[in-house]
Amino acid sequence: MSSGKGLRIIVLETLGPWVQRVRYHLLRLKGYRNISPLATIERNVNLDRVYPASIYIGDGSLVASSATLLCHEHVYREPSNPELPLHKPVRIGARCFIGVSAVVLPGVTIGDDCIVGAGSVVTKDLPPGSLAVGVPARVIRSHLKMSERATLLPDHR
Repeated sequence: MSSGKGLRIIVLETLGPWVQRVRYHLLRLKGYRNISPLATIERNVNLDRVYPASIYIGDGSLVASSATLLCHEHVYREPSNPELPLHKPVRIGARCFIGVSAVVLPGVTIGDDCIVGAGSVVTKDLPPGSLAVGVPARVIRSHLKMSERATLLPDHR
């Protein structure tokens, strides 16, 4: 191990792509047909089970463990209301990073090259290149560029 990496890291780097491929195909079988095969979906991610085809995740995006993406709400309302049930797609652009335990609510679009901080609750659309944190999430930095592996690139402005 002259590279300085521990055995655990080497195993994760070796098996990780295979695990992602299996996870991608299992999601496809469950109806999540709008998730890029180039996206990374970590363990214990909560994707809307009622409307799986309404989850869109772009190339190179990473959704960290325990994040939740919802396309509908579980609130009982008057059945005669034509607005019900609330069902709006969630769109995550390319090269985004959705942090651990973040929540993305129905109808939200997250632009390309965005970061959503851990534990944040995204209630409104985020423009491309944004860093958003908090409850509710608010943009604290703009003009970000992300790599194809959803890691922040140095600012060259």
